[in-house]
Amino acid sequence: MGRKRVKIDVEQALLNKGTERRFDPKDSEGFYPFSSVWQWVPQNGVQKGQVVSLTIDGNLASDKELLTEGNNEHRFFYSEYGDQYPWLVNALGISLKTYCLETRISQSEASYTRNAIGAFLDHCRNSDIKLDSSKDLNFKILCEWRNSLRHVKMKSRYKSALFRRLCKIVEKMMGSKLLPAVFTVPIYSSDPSEHLPAYSDAVMYQLISACITDIENTRLESLYLDAFRKGLPNIKDRLKAHDWRWILLEFFDSCSFRGDAVGDVLYDSSGRRKFNYVAYRSFKFNEIAREDFLSLVPPVLYGLETETAEPYKRLAEKEIPTRDSLFPFFLFFLICSGKNKETVLSWKSKQKVGADYLSPLKCKDPLSNDKIWVRGYKGRGKGRGTSVAEDTYIQISDDGVYPVLEFLLWYIEPLATITDSELSRNMWLYFGNNGACSFNESDMFFHHCSKSFLTRHTVWELSGADEVDFNKERLSTLDSRRFRKVFAAKEFFKAISDVNNHQELAESLKSALSHSSFDTTLGSYLALGMPKVALELGIHTLQNKYLTQARKFRGLRREHVPVDGVSGLLTACADPQKPDFEGAVASDAVSCAEYDLCLGCSQSRVFDVHLPRIAKRILQYEEFRLEMSCEIWDTEYGRKFARAHDVLAGWKDRKMVETAWEAAKKGEVRLPKIIFRGGA
Repeated sequence: MGRKRVKIDVEQALLNKGTERRFDPKDSEGFYPFSSVWQWVPQNGVQKGQVVSLTIDGNLASDKELLTEGNNEHRFFYSEYGDQYPWLVNALGISLKTYCLETRISQSEASYTRNAIGAFLDHCRNSDIKLDSSKDLNFKILCEWRNSLRHVKMKSRYKSALFRRLCKIVEKMMGSKLLPAVFTVPIYSSDPSEHLPAYSDAVMYQLISACITDIENTRLESLYLDAFRKGLPNIKDRLKAHDWRWILLEFFDSCSFRGDAVGDVLYDSSGRRKFNYVAYRSFKFNEIAREDFLSLVPPVLYGLETETAEPYKRLAEKEIPTRDSLFPFFLFFLICSGKNKETVLSWKSKQKVGADYLSPLKCKDPLSNDKIWVRGYKGRGKGRGTSVAEDTYIQISDDGVYPVLEFLLWYIEPLATITDSELSRNMWLYFGNNGACSFNESDMFFHHCSKSFLTRHTVWELSGADEVDFNKERLSTLDSRRFRKVFAAKEFFKAISDVNNHQELAESLKSALSHSSFDTTLGSYLALGMPKVALELGIHTLQNKYLTQARKFRGLRREHVPVDGVSGLLTACADPQKPDFEGAVASDAVSCAEYDLCLGCSQSRVFDVHLPRIAKRILQYEEFRLEMSCEIWDTEYGRKFARAHDVLAGWKDRKMVETAWEAAKKGEVRLPKIIFRGGA
């Protein structure tokens, strides 16, 4: 049956359309009227397409909304600040409502923006800021709140997001009757990084020792498995039904990474299923085979084994890395190279040299045939910054880092054949639940792996005046920013094996490392009775230039006493005619005029008043990192930067140090700008 036709008077319909008026609650400037609660339908978020609401009045809030979470107790700004700042609360409420209804933002984003307004008004109240009319809200007020936010105990990115949300609502009001004045809102850049004390010598040596212990254990287990592989065919006919070696035989036949069955290593492969069946039957029906296998085929990483440990993992991790067995290699090279995580993560097992891709073992240093180089990259600047190549040079030798790199490249080699071409050249490949994976900065591998690493190895942070009276605290996590840059070696470690006690070892290290003094905490650590074999593996002989007194403060710290001597920028001077910093020329006729090398001079005296200036100087040195290569920066500012940190690290009154950092970061300290002169 056809559709019924209805005759329409087109002229009358157009006339009616012209007289219709669409209801629009906005005023002439495009703002919705004020209300303390409103509803809208968001186009994003968990409640996309559903009607949601938001209130700025605590009297209208639901029980769930009234629950105080974190620092958001001032979010109902209408009921809390309406009496004190009536015009501003009304204007911000109108602007927030209009923003929600126009952009249809998610409810969570609207709630965060409401929290930002509450936080701003709370600052105004606590700071006794006058906001009687729209003329009082200006650029200066927002800058004051931004400076106040820098002292809030919250991550920098959260504070900047809080500030941006408030500014977005204020910008919407500008040029209207709500806020006639138009001004540029300030920008909240990231907070300066907090000063982190470096790990002591004791911690660094323990970490190196633990890494080498894991790496050596992995190497030995790989050799043992290879010996099993070579010997099994000769005894295959003599194996008994209950023999645990059937499990190994099935592994080599079905799903070994170093045989002909590499395609059958994944979880759902036929080779893997066949192996699991053999292992299951052996464990379920033969307790002898089970116990023999678990005792004779230990996991690579001791301390993580369980009674239900999967046989496949115990065998596979002897051929290729798992995430945990790869981490000691990464940690070792991170410490020994002195590079940051970003650079070491970018290392490749095949480096592009001209039109070819070569193993780092074949990339010889053109200036020295007894060294190879590994290239990494570090980003410069933010956003679309450039990447700068950073090479690490490794001495070719039978001990040290070179054999560790050799073994690592052998260890990861099979994974390159079962992954895509883009990932196959990565240095940090491991076998995970989804096949071949690679370490990357975004997956928080360092946090998780370091916790696992410190579960296996007991690493103590020791402090105290001598080897008898000291405190110890076990590390539970690692922060790579605290690694001692003095461990950035190019000649690497060497075992110290001809000493009888920790006093002799400390004396030997003083000579080997050019230390005029050595951490007493290391002697305390040695006195705890750590096995000597592990210590020998972990002792690191480094290039002298990284461990000289040039990176230490050479003057005296004078706490809580009046300033004396000749006043200077960062220190006072005991005798300007006798400077002894590098390159200084002493003269009875001429006083020293240097002001930026004082911390490397034995005549320098640092008093309480100098601490904020030293902290400010450190921040100035940091600013140059983005403007020049690592090599140039370290040559020009590395020693000065290290000395300044050393002064603050050795200051006993820690509250004064904290106050100094606060003053420097708030911009309360004035120092002349550093002029880069192209020389140290």
